[in-house]
Amino acid sequence: MSGTNGMATGVTAAGGTARAGAEERHAAALLALAGRAYDLAVRDVSADADRARLPGSQFGVARMRACLATMRALLARHDRDDHIVAYYVAGEAERVVSLAYELVRDPEATRLMGDLWHELKAARPPVSRDLARERIGKTALGIDPAATPRWL
Repeated sequence: MSGTNGMATGVTAAGGTARAGAEERHAAALLALAGRAYDLAVRDVSADADRARLPGSQFGVARMRACLATMRALLARHDRDDHIVAYYVAGEAERVVSLAYELVRDPEATRLMGDLWHELKAARPPVSRDLARERIGKTALGIDPAATPRWL
């Protein structure tokens, strides 16, 4: 159940490969939404040279880029725990879209960003955030999520 680094491999008695695949697909979809938000924000900020020179714009773009790079790296790992990836990517995708939303000023870009935010919020995860946290914690503590009752 664990890789050599002590992390779960994503194939568990409770989730199996089907659930892990659903979590991976969900995380990939959220990453794509966050990437679209980033692209839209960069295009909008780049169109205004004065605003592009401001530290707030640069820092916002840097934060988004770092979040996206981390999400991509997590999804690319072969020894990952899909529960952790899905949980992390969901939170970071929200962060990227939120940061991008704060940066855009063009009315059409703002409308498109609102659409992305609604798409992000409408994307239903395969498991709830609470269940994902429970599975992550149990796995880290060496507890089989399928063999023990919930919330002992």
